[in-house]
Amino acid sequence: MRKTAQAEVNHPDWAKAMEVIYPRARDMMAKPRYWHVAYPLAVTALCVAPQEFFLRNWVACFEAGLGKLKEKIYRVPVLNGMMRLLWTYLYRCHEPLSTSSAKLDTIFKQIFPSNRLAVTAQEEHFQPFVYIVHFVLSRHFDVGSEICLDLLQERLINSQSGQASNAFSPDRITIATQAILLSLDLVEREEQLPSWPSSADFSTIPSPKDYPSSSTPLPASISSKASWSEFLDRATTCLNLMAIACYQVVGKWSVLDEQWATSRLGPTYEEAHNYIIRRHPEGSVAYSDQYSSHIHMLQVVFQSWPRCLHSSLALGEAFDMLIRGVIHIEPAIDEAATSALQRFMAEPSHASSLLRRFSTFLFGPAAITQEAYGFRLPIVCNRLLNLWHSFVDRWIADVKRKSFQTWTSEETQDVLARAEEIEGGALFLLASMKPNAFTTGVKVVRSLKLLADYMAPEPFTPSVVPPGYFVLIQALFEDETADALFHSLDEVLEGEELNRL
Repeated sequence: MRKTAQAEVNHPDWAKAMEVIYPRARDMMAKPRYWHVAYPLAVTALCVAPQEFFLRNWVACFEAGLGKLKEKIYRVPVLNGMMRLLWTYLYRCHEPLSTSSAKLDTIFKQIFPSNRLAVTAQEEHFQPFVYIVHFVLSRHFDVGSEICLDLLQERLINSQSGQASNAFSPDRITIATQAILLSLDLVEREEQLPSWPSSADFSTIPSPKDYPSSSTPLPASISSKASWSEFLDRATTCLNLMAIACYQVVGKWSVLDEQWATSRLGPTYEEAHNYIIRRHPEGSVAYSDQYSSHIHMLQVVFQSWPRCLHSSLALGEAFDMLIRGVIHIEPAIDEAATSALQRFMAEPSHASSLLRRFSTFLFGPAAITQEAYGFRLPIVCNRLLNLWHSFVDRWIADVKRKSFQTWTSEETQDVLARAEEIEGGALFLLASMKPNAFTTGVKVVRSLKLLADYMAPEPFTPSVVPPGYFVLIQALFEDETADALFHSLDEVLEGEELNRL
């Protein structure tokens, strides 16, 4: 296909037409009223011109666009043009690596000048920069990897051990992280090159569907490659240090904590104007906009896990960070943390340990005393409870896929340990006066009954399920046992307590 296309653009009549169209379109670009038509025409003519003609003219066309990048009305068309020019240079032209490296170095110094950390004033315009870095990383790995590490501010992060979080550039970190994810996905799908933008419209940002991404665990076939292994080790180390630094500053800000309530804002407009307001089912919250960069960077890192999680950060710590993220005052952190937890939960090797940390966070005595905010326990957050319930159901479904007769003793003990933790949590919820908490407790008890019946289809015997497990679960579903269990000590309780039960 590529050879056919190359032959077509080299046809003498076609080549002559492009050599006529491009100069005229370039001249029209000098007139503002024609620019929005002339610029896309000039870029398109260059990209479909013969290789020699393209190589003579593309840098000048690229730099002409750079000059207008700061102006809002030109920004999106210029970004579209830059993408197409760079794609054509990387994937249609074949210059020596030293020549390509020199040209790319010059271009990226203009796109990401060292004296300006911010890349663009509008977040929705990040994606073209991501795609541009992705194109380079996928074509010239050594050049692209150095660009990514530079954008991740590797030297600064390593020199400060991740503590200089105020000096980080959220824009650059976002671009590098997402470009790495795109390139990894391309390798995983065994595609030879990124796709050309599917839309010919220069006035809109290219569709994300053209450039799929994934943050699921990385296949060993990719992580074991020497080049990728070394690069990912360095890149994910940066992301880990960044995540820890940002988490220490903003990671534990909970929607349940009254200190973030909007009612605590000062009455003056000047003070309120510097705050970001977010509304949750638990109430409206506000935080100072000076922390928006920390929150954005934490969100970006969460979006990259588990694919870009470095082994230096223990899984348990990562789980705790994400679980707390579900009740964060910033909804974007909640969304990123929830998605990351779901990706971890989808991996059988992580499911049990994640569920253990989740149950401990919700119901562990030490966690309750540390995580409670006044009289507001984490279980009052419906989305947190609903997520835990969905994970319980998913874990039980995964457990039931394998015949319990084939389980090893370690597997059996692990399942029983998780079931016991879940059972305790469910009973805790059944004692709650919050409707959603009580309902969730009922649902989880029913799910555990299915697991108990699966593990012990016959009446309980020590050889199948040891004594002491699922006793309360079974009692809740057997009338005679329940009557004896729940009424045998009635005389010990006061009348009001009996009514509550």
